[in-house]
Amino acid sequence: MEIKFDFNDILIEPTILSNISSRTQCNPFHENGYLPLFTAPMDTVVSEKNLEIFQKNNIIPIRPRTSQYKKDGIWNAISLQEFKEIFIENKYFLNNNETQYFCIDIANGHMSQLIGIIKKAKEKYNDQLVLMIEILLIQKHLLN
Repeated sequence: MEIKFDFNDILIEPTILSNISSRTQCNPFHENGYLPLFTAPMDTVVSEKNLEIFQKNNIIPIRPRTSQYKKDGIWNAISLQEFKEIFIENKYFLNNNETQYFCIDIANGHMSQLIGIIKKAKEKYNDQLVLMIEILLIQKHLLN
C-alpha cells in the first residue's frame, strides 16, 4: 500500500520564533561577506580566468572537476572515486589548521557507497573537510 500526501496534508512550521519584524533587518550575506550562491561546478561556467569575477561579486565559485585541485580555500568539485583515493585511501593529508571544501560531483546521488565514504571521511577529518553533496539522501541515512 502506498501512502500519498499533498500540500493540504503537511504543515511546515518554523521551530524557532524570530525577533525580526522587517526585511530591512535581514542580511543575506554570510559572515565571510559572500551571498549564499554557488556557481555550477562546470568548466563552461568557472575557469581560473573568471574565478575572481565571481569572488568580487560575492558569489562562491566551485572549480570544476576538469580543473587541477588547489589548496587555497576555494571549493573544488571532485569525483567520488578521486575523493575516495585522496581522503580515504590516505593519498593526501590535511594539516592541522587546514580546511578544505569539496563538492562531490556525481551523476547518481543514490549510490550506497557514497554514504559509507562520506561517513569515513568525516570521522577521519571532522570539520577540516567541508562537503557539498546531495543532502536529502545523506541526512536520511546519517540520522538513522
